[in-house]
Parts: sequence; structure tokens; C-alpha cells
Amino acid sequence: MSTRTAFYLVSFLSAITLLCSCEPRNAPSKILHDKILGELNTQFNNLKLKKLAYTIVDMDSLSGVKWDRIYFFRGNSGYPTDENMSSVIGAELKSGGIPDNATRLIFTSAGSISAVVDFNQDENIWLYGGDPLTEGYNLYGKFNRGRENKFVFYPNCNYNKHYYLKPASEFNPKKDFIGESYTQCY
Repeated sequence: MSTRTAFYLVSFLSAITLLCSCEPRNAPSKILHDKILGELNTQFNNLKLKKLAYTIVDMDSLSGVKWDRIYFFRGNSGYPTDENMSSVIGAELKSGGIPDNATRLIFTSAGSISAVVDFNQDENIWLYGGDPLTEGYNLYGKFNRGRENKFVFYPNCNYNKHYYLKPASEFNPKKDFIGESYTQCY
């Protein structure tokens, strides 16, 4: 191999390596998105058929992800940034950010990111309760596995169809199903 050919080959491989390193390492998982949304749609249809307001879902079955914490964020005008979220979860996140009005779940295990999944504003998936954090990064909650593996799933149709998930240990139908912000879907 000539020196010139070797130079071009090394240059080409260096360029490919550089391009690959710029890609988000923790890109949101479309497969996990489809799995969770598909299961919640099935649960919604079952609730509707049975005329029930809520059911219990197991986050392990729902996600299939190994986790000890779940963080819930909402995107708003470029915030939170990957740096903001990294400081909250204690692990480096390189995802390219959250789209405006989207919601994001970040699953972590032993201090490392297991999975990232985004839901757009039309899908309206919300986690309530957990340990609220006040860092100001549009973080709505942190959920610890030991205490919050079972979640109550209840759809809300006050404006659009919203899917709410709340730790079963914190759910109270007398409080969660009253007020102007809740409307049963069927």
C-alpha cells in the first residue's frame, strides 16, 4: 500500500470516527416508545370496554427496562438541556435535547442510563407523584424502584386524551378524580 493510499485511508477512518462521535449517545428509543404507548393504548381500550376508571400497571412489564430510578422531564423552549438533565440524574446524557412540549422518561440503573424515551405533545403521557425535584429544569418527578414499581394508570379526557401514571402508593381516587382538571374518557 502506498503512503498516499494509507494517508487517505487514515483520513477517511478519522473522519468517520469524528462523525460517529457527534451522534447523540442516549438517543430516545423508538422501540421503547412504541412498546409503552402500545401497552397503554391496550390498557385504555380494556378500561373503556369494562367502564373502569383506572388499573395497576407494573413498570417492569410496561417498559422491559432494567431500572432503579425513572426521571420525568417536560421540554419547553429548549429546556431542560442535556447538561441540565445530566446534573439531575448524575450521569452524562447526550441526546440532542427534548422537543418542545414533549415529555421524557429517563430510566437509570446503578447510576448509568438504561433507556431514554420521548413522547410528543399529542401522546400526552405524564407521570405524577414521586419525589419532586426543584432544580428548575422542568423536572416533574423522580421515581425510585423499591417504592414505586406499581403505577396506577388512568386516562384523562378533559381536553385531549392524556395518559396519567402515578405510583400506586400515592394514588387516592377521592383526590385524583375530582376537580376541573379530570374528565373520565367514557
